[in-house]
Amino acid sequence: MKKQRCFSVISRCLAIIACGLFFVNNVVLAACGELQTVTSQIDQGDADEVRTEIEMGAGELVIMNGAESLMNAEFTFNVNKFEPTVEYDVTDSMGLLSVKPSFKLRFGDLRGCLQPKNKWDIKLNNEVPMDLHVELGAGDAILNLSDLTLTNLDVEIGAGDVDIDISGNDSINSFDVEVGVGDVVINLSNTSLVAFDLEFGAGDLDIDFTGDRENDLMASLEVGVGDVDLELPTDIGVKVVPMRGIVPVNAPDFRRDGNAFINGAFGQADVNIVIEIEMGVGGITLESKE
Repeated sequence: MKKQRCFSVISRCLAIIACGLFFVNNVVLAACGELQTVTSQIDQGDADEVRTEIEMGAGELVIMNGAESLMNAEFTFNVNKFEPTVEYDVTDSMGLLSVKPSFKLRFGDLRGCLQPKNKWDIKLNNEVPMDLHVELGAGDAILNLSDLTLTNLDVEIGAGDVDIDISGNDSINSFDVEVGVGDVVINLSNTSLVAFDLEFGAGDLDIDFTGDRENDLMASLEVGVGDVDLELPTDIGVKVVPMRGIVPVNAPDFRRDGNAFINGAFGQADVNIVIEIEMGVGGITLESKE
């Protein structure tokens, strides 16, 4: 069962990489033009809350807080078909903001570009309650979302390095993230999260769970191949449970309780973090931090 689970995760990763290579092959043959930057500004209108969907095929994606409007964005590219389509509608006080590619590139669509450039710099408004969905096929992503009024966050990355920071966010309830291949850093310190689910194919994974919390957190991590480093608080109860697989666990500040690793505050603190890890191949490090 363990081997089947591991092979299943790795198979999904290989499929994602194949898709990414197919896309890159298209891009290498693409017709390059002059590097250009297009800006977009979207106002909130009559919406009380917004569902935001950002989907990028390949490139560099940066999403930050601090927009004066609902969204202020710059899109920089040297292939015309990389320019995204931005749409915004409000129905019954619910806004739907969509930023997606204008075209789905196919093999042979574009030719002759050896150095494609595609970067999206997007700022979102801090005050508007937002359900945020982010999808990137291949490339690097930096998501600094600490000050957004997030309710839920959903991130899907095919292949690339990912840095997600929601530290200090006191509005978010749930966070789902799926990454195929890459190095991933996630900062969850001082958040109001109650549910965190992660599926990770292969690479290095670093998650910061430290800081103050007012509610319990249930986290589920499914990892195929890689090294997992978890930074954990000392004054909040923590229980880490490896669910399947025989992987080494380095946890000098934790004690064994059956198959679980618990800190000194677990069972005594008012707030607890429970992390279940299902892992194929690699190692786990649990590091306590004040």
